[in-house]
Amino acid sequence: QLLSLSTMNLYDYQSRLLLKEAALIDAVLPLRDDFSKLALASYMSELAEVLSQENVPNDDIFLLLHTAFYMLSHRSEHTESAHNGKPTAHYKAAFEAGILHYSGYGPNADFCDSCMEAHPENPLLHLQTGAVYCKTCKPAELAGICMPVSVGVLQAIKHVQNKNIRSIFSFSLNDSEQRLFSNAIEAFLLVQLEHSFRTLDFYKNVTKDLD
Repeated sequence: QLLSLSTMNLYDYQSRLLLKEAALIDAVLPLRDDFSKLALASYMSELAEVLSQENVPNDDIFLLLHTAFYMLSHRSEHTESAHNGKPTAHYKAAFEAGILHYSGYGPNADFCDSCMEAHPENPLLHLQTGAVYCKTCKPAELAGICMPVSVGVLQAIKHVQNKNIRSIFSFSLNDSEQRLFSNAIEAFLLVQLEHSFRTLDFYKNVTKDLD
């Protein structure tokens, strides 16, 4: 079943992989009881597919996806990071930041790319390069789009990049910073990957009445 965690026994027959047997480990049924979670899990799965190479194991992306499904299924209803009854926004942005990091696309949130300040003033995230600038340090000749973020958002990005995968989702932002984080990391992802996601459009249609 889609979104389920299973073990599968495959064998090679004339250069084709055939399924011999399979065992279900976790059907993550709570995801199927909430349409917004189901939509988000589908988007996460598509992201993982796009950023994975066929026949090349990627333990980091697998564990990140499994952890995200577990958190959405078992913890979101009871966590303080569930803003305004919409916990999926927190997990979506953290997952996007995490999968970008483990795929080598993560932004550099450590300092201003111009003055090297570790706590940039009124920071901006450049979507094309992933560099961060103080608002007053942004080069006049810099082409492309810069998205406003905040020191709190930069700390969230660094948390995702520096923590154990199972701890990636264990941070919180206030409502305004959550919006900044969500908007900036999604825009950065779409620019970096140059790929549209039908599941993302579906997720937005499902949750638009909740905004």
